[in-house]
Amino acid sequence: MHQSVRVLHIIDTLWLGGAQTIQKEYFENQPENSDIFLYALRRSDPQLKIKHPNISVYNSFSRFSFYPLIALKKHIEQNKIDILHCHLLRSHFTGYLLKLFFFRNIRLVIHEHGDILENSGLSSFILKIIKRKADVFITCSEALKKTLVEKIEVDAAAVKTVYNFVNAQKNKTPILQVIPEASQPERFYIGFAGRLIRRKGWEQLIEAAKILIPETNVYFEIAGEGPDKAKILDKIKAHQLKNVTLRGYTKNMDLFYNKLNCLIVPSHYEPMGMVAIEAQAFGVPVIASNVSGMNELLLDEWNALLFTPGNATELVTCIKKMKDNNNLRNKLIINGFENSKVYSFENYKNNIDNIYLNIF
Repeated sequence: MHQSVRVLHIIDTLWLGGAQTIQKEYFENQPENSDIFLYALRRSDPQLKIKHPNISVYNSFSRFSFYPLIALKKHIEQNKIDILHCHLLRSHFTGYLLKLFFFRNIRLVIHEHGDILENSGLSSFILKIIKRKADVFITCSEALKKTLVEKIEVDAAAVKTVYNFVNAQKNKTPILQVIPEASQPERFYIGFAGRLIRRKGWEQLIEAAKILIPETNVYFEIAGEGPDKAKILDKIKAHQLKNVTLRGYTKNMDLFYNKLNCLIVPSHYEPMGMVAIEAQAFGVPVIASNVSGMNELLLDEWNALLFTPGNATELVTCIKKMKDNNNLRNKLIINGFENSKVYSFENYKNNIDNIYLNIF
């Protein structure tokens, strides 16, 4: 991309979500790039720290304040911004207002990360308002693009799919697993990583853990924060699930993934499901729900095992198949590792840069 093009990314908060993680990795992969900026509309607790000189966070926890709009106007003028790249719902509307009232000629990029799936009514309403000012929409899967085109009636040509990326492959070659067959085999660790909300499928994970209590060597590790944390702890206590550990926010995900024998992504729906690709980059085989967006990346019995979303019985069947079949598990490790190579930072950045160039 030409160096004179200066881009301001706007995001609601720097909380621990997927969109925020992508921004963190995007900026930290190019610390010397002085033409990219990131502005968060409010503080959050916890809050990601991003190692890049051009990061700003408006000093307020308020969700509804219009004061960041004034601060952004000054920020855009001072830094001679050419493109607003807006992530998440409040940022979408903020970018629209900035272009409508202050910067008629600025380019507006609306990056849809899945709000239209999770909060479809409000998201659809806002996107229908702002679509006439947007220069281009970006989605992280073809399934999400299809939803945007159908619900918002955006011209399909104005929507570009750019798959998210994993920062780097964590191993040059995947480490194959051999689970010994013995009367007391070593522990088999199953991981879950994500926001602790119902649509991420934690209820099916807990149900699977209950069913697998007789499998004395199977243990579940849960990494994440969210509004359902207390509910999960209550379930663990009520059912005396000594085979389940809730780790909460896990800063060192390298250690987390390196401990696992497989990762489960039991979401009811996903715009893409990056945690599955991240696990594959660590050489961790994946079990995931067979939902649109995620099944663009994962093929059943080839690079993952897929099950019907919401079906804990099918999930348990997949877990047993993964645990008991060394050949299948190692096939999924090898093919999953190769799959993760597709979702590189280089590919992501090239696709984003091409979109920027084509809107002038």
